[in-house]
Amino acid sequence: MIFTNKNSIIREFTKLIPWIIIVLCIGTQPSDFDLLGTGKANTLNATRLILAMATSLIIIIVFVFNVLKLFFVKTKLSKIDNKYLIFYLFLIYFIFQACGYFLNLSELRNKGYADSYYLIILSFAFIAYFFLIKKTTTLKNIKYFLYFLYFTICVAGLFLTVIHISKSSLESANYFSLYNSVLSQHQFFLNHELPRVTGISRTLSIFSIILISLYFLNKNKFVILFITTSIFVLSIIIFAFQSRGTILCYTLSLLFFLFLFKKESLKKKIAVICFSILLPYLSFEGIRHIQFESIKADNSFSIFSPFKKNELETVKIPFNKDSINTIILNKNRLLDMSSSGRIDLWKSSIRLYDKNLIFGYGPQGDRYLLRDNLKTHSANNVSNGYIYSFLSGGYFGFFIFIIIIINLLYFLFKSIFINKIFNSYNSTNKKLSLTIFVYFLLRINFENSFSVFGIDFILMFISILIFLIKEKKITL
Repeated sequence: MIFTNKNSIIREFTKLIPWIIIVLCIGTQPSDFDLLGTGKANTLNATRLILAMATSLIIIIVFVFNVLKLFFVKTKLSKIDNKYLIFYLFLIYFIFQACGYFLNLSELRNKGYADSYYLIILSFAFIAYFFLIKKTTTLKNIKYFLYFLYFTICVAGLFLTVIHISKSSLESANYFSLYNSVLSQHQFFLNHELPRVTGISRTLSIFSIILISLYFLNKNKFVILFITTSIFVLSIIIFAFQSRGTILCYTLSLLFFLFLFKKESLKKKIAVICFSILLPYLSFEGIRHIQFESIKADNSFSIFSPFKKNELETVKIPFNKDSINTIILNKNRLLDMSSSGRIDLWKSSIRLYDKNLIFGYGPQGDRYLLRDNLKTHSANNVSNGYIYSFLSGGYFGFFIFIIIIINLLYFLFKSIFINKIFNSYNSTNKKLSLTIFVYFLLRINFENSFSVFGIDFILMFISILIFLIKEKKITL
């Protein structure tokens, strides 16, 4: 980013602070307010949410004031930029969720599910701020900041991966599968549960796809070697988490990404498939095999922990060594064809929904409806963005969300069949955005994903905005 002087750099960065504040509050919840002053971690959590809520409310007030000016002051409605129609659709989607929340507020309070209001405020403000900031700063500077957000979220994913592995592996003998290891017990960071393996593996897979885009842009051999090594290691970890949904989204979106680089050599594409899919999977299975052979021989193994003074700790295997071969097969989720229980969640949520409710139950309406599901299952999350939009926003919310999906599909259709983006040597940023569209359009079928405020929502917002901002030729 090139600015004329130091003051302009500070001024431009200051304009972007509200977005940073909102992103930093992810992982907090209104119950943190009650813990303010009861410890460093609790105070930090409460402060993060207080700052984000205050910032968001100010953004919403200013945004609403500007919208009202369009109707009550002699201002042309043509000033509304149709180019960003999809963001207006998101705002309407959140408004319908707010309607559902307030219409069912008394019932939500009685059941202890009335604190989800903050999701409406944060998500609405995050998008609304774009319409405010684009009046005072260039789209080029916004795009550079979005790249920074990409990088920050990916680094956070790497950090949480290290935390996950170090914490869970010391408490579980099932270290041969990060999925089983991580889920063996609830793990906490800053007094909040760490993200699920589906969330962390999602971030790592997006990071890997971003690195692959840099691989195509770069010509420096040493940089390419570093990038390919990083992708290889990340992909091994992704397979180790054994989230079938993530691996499906990662594989299919990666193949789509390679399709968009039609002008690249077949040799280069095959190389990408090898160091991002084939070799990482074979390496993961090889590591598992070697590890199990060692476990069978010694009935124990040592693991590394960067958070322990002794660095190495010996873990005794609690299961019978004679049955270990069966355990090896059973603990490999990639070979497990059984259902994860999502279909039952979908059926239960639709059955429990009051069909007379036009606007749904507000944000996290799925948790309210499935609150009794925890008695027999480990989740009260519906794990489907379409059903979530219906439960939270009702008929109108679901309708708007479908229009949002249609907009994303139109972006894909226009880019591929009309603009023929695959014939371009440039447009790498747009190709990356389209690939992330595909990733989350797949993921939304078995996760709430960008239908609710969170990392998926922010990554999708970034991808849409980068796609809509006109780009220039980029060379590295």
